[in-house]
Formats: sequence, structure tokens, C-alpha cells
Amino acid sequence: MEGTSVLIDAGMRMHGDEIMPMLGMLDQAEGPECILVTHAHADHIGALPVVHSLYPQVPIYATPPTCDLMRIMMKDSYKIMEMRSRQSHSLPSYTEQQVDSVLNSILHFPASNRLQVGNITITNFRAGHILGASCFCSRAAERAYW
Repeated sequence: MEGTSVLIDAGMRMHGDEIMPMLGMLDQAEGPECILVTHAHADHIGALPVVHSLYPQVPIYATPPTCDLMRIMMKDSYKIMEMRSRQSHSLPSYTEQQVDSVLNSILHFPASNRLQVGNITITNFRAGHILGASCFCSRAAERAYW
């Protein structure tokens, strides 16, 4: 949008053999300028360790409650993924160090509920789905994108 790339959520598939999303699509956009997290469910945050390892310099923003819940959910998801990998004799999608790295890199969405990224202004609104959940409105020039 207006020459600015933003990734909203990076989740994993909850069913099927391929749990990771098609991350190669990010390269087509030359990578995101920031990552926004709507809420802490695995289908919205499960691939963040992989995305963060690919783009470690890209800031990740979430509300304070979402940041707190992510710490619990990502550690728990990693344990489940590791257990399933042992049972299926496969490699996990990411390491515990990658989980720690992403959790130590998350920034709180500004208290003003507005964030300027490149050529767009992003406004955060409460979504009500779970504690800390957000929806975002992105404005570029005179046009708004929900």
C-alpha cells in the first residue's frame, strides 16, 4: 500500500501436513517493513519465529495484553510441536531459541493507538475477540484500508 509493506499476523495452520504458511510470498514484496499482531492465537502467531528469523530487523507490534499472552501461547505451542515432531520423527518448524528471540523483540503498539510506517498511518482498535485483540485501519493519503 503506497509502497509500504506491512505483514498482519504470521500464523500456522492448525490441521494438515503443512503447518507453515507460504512465506516465500514475502520475498515478492521485498519483505515487510513491520509486523502487526492482531491477537495471540496460534493461527495468528505460530509462524512468527520463522518470519522473525528471516527478517530479524523488522519490528513486531502488539498490544501489551497480546504480548503477555504470546509468551504463554508460543512456549506452549513450541512444546506441543516438539512432542509431535518426536512422535512423527520429523524436525520441528523452528527452535526454542527462535521462540525466545521473537518474544524478546516484540514492541508494544504505541499508547496513542497510531503508528506511522513508511507512507501509511496505522490505527489500532479493540477487536474484543480475546484479551488484547486488535483490528487495524491503515490510511494512505485519502484512502483507508481495514
